[in-house]
Amino acid sequence: MTKTVVDCLFRDVSLTRQALHSYDDFVSRIVHGVVDGHRPITVTPQLFSGGTHTITLNNVTYGIPSVIEKDNNIRKITPMEARVRDFMYSVPMYVDVHHTYTDTSGHTTSKIKQKIYLARMPVMVRSSLCVMSSTDNYKHNECPHDPGGYFIVNGREKTLVVQERISPNMIFCFGPGACIFHSEQNPTTHRNSTFRITVRKFGSTPFRATFATVNAEIPLLILYRALGGTEDMLHRFIDPTDVIETIGDASVATTQETALQWLGEYMEDVDRFLNEVVYPHIGQDYSMKCLQMCLQWAEYIRCLKADKGPGDNDYHDRDHVRAKRLDTAGAMLGTLFSHLFFQMLGNVRRDAQALADKNKPIRPERLIQPQHITDGIKYALATGNWKIKSSSYAGRVGVSQMLNRNTYISCISQLRRVDTGIDSTQKIIAPRLLYGNQWGYLCPSETP
Repeated sequence: MTKTVVDCLFRDVSLTRQALHSYDDFVSRIVHGVVDGHRPITVTPQLFSGGTHTITLNNVTYGIPSVIEKDNNIRKITPMEARVRDFMYSVPMYVDVHHTYTDTSGHTTSKIKQKIYLARMPVMVRSSLCVMSSTDNYKHNECPHDPGGYFIVNGREKTLVVQERISPNMIFCFGPGACIFHSEQNPTTHRNSTFRITVRKFGSTPFRATFATVNAEIPLLILYRALGGTEDMLHRFIDPTDVIETIGDASVATTQETALQWLGEYMEDVDRFLNEVVYPHIGQDYSMKCLQMCLQWAEYIRCLKADKGPGDNDYHDRDHVRAKRLDTAGAMLGTLFSHLFFQMLGNVRRDAQALADKNKPIRPERLIQPQHITDGIKYALATGNWKIKSSSYAGRVGVSQMLNRNTYISCISQLRRVDTGIDSTQKIIAPRLLYGNQWGYLCPSETP
């Protein structure tokens, strides 16, 4: 009976479903969200008076896994043929291009070009775009026990290792040195803005706020007043006796106007700083930002008061499962695709502006550069270098690895592996241990 239940489990539940479901979410939701959510490209001649061109891309569609032969014939391809002939197993991706021209008199002309070739998207074996999802395995020379969950690039099987990162939009106080908050505004690009509250000695020195984009330490109360925070809200969360030094440190700016002037001495655009650097996930609601700052400040003071000695504190555990997020293949490809897509839009805007300045006709379907996105994704999968600026993957190498086919267990093990981003030469033990709070989330055989 037990053997029957286990056999049914492994028959119906794929061991690589976390990768397959993530990739299917990428091609069905993330790609559509990135393409449909971009700002329209608006071009107006700068050297003379002329009309306005507006270019928009939407309605992403996919073809079937195919390959372009040397004689320019396009034919269907299977994973085995891609392995044997050193091809990339991919599908063509198309978009609809909307071009609107408004002349100086206000007359508008619109054109729509459907199914314009945008790029080639690598296909994960046994995903929804793969030919193996609904056909016989033996018909295409595939093993029915092959788990899938990997890509084929230049004939080589590549797997994306799950990447671990700190949880965004949560308050963490890992020690007496600082209380941090990683604010993530866009869940696709994973661009973070870290708000760090520091104090050198609690009870003797003031609290300060530090940001990666600002060289100076900002008195916390000045930043709070610049956001329009009131004393009533502050006293609701903070005991004034705990922040006497901070009150004295902010005595140079006691109102919102003087606080904004003080910030203007250290940065060029104060409004941009308050909107896009200080809790950007909240938006422009300054009252909610003041509330979030009070909560983070109060949590920091609570942890400092509970710190009475070694082994007797209430700091957060950075190795707890609640402090981690795991990015699978779909999330990483979504970040990469968004980066490359907006780069391509910048090139389209530049070329369209050059044509408009020369008073030449603009054909947006000819300005799209399919190789930019195709080569960018292919390079990342082939080399494993996921170098995207201002992202949680900035500087990551080894994200893509060759699939180990020595044994079936080693193949499954690599497809379910988690990378913590810690160098193997570092003698750190705590992140490599297996904790009880990871039960049901991480495989005990494949701890980070």
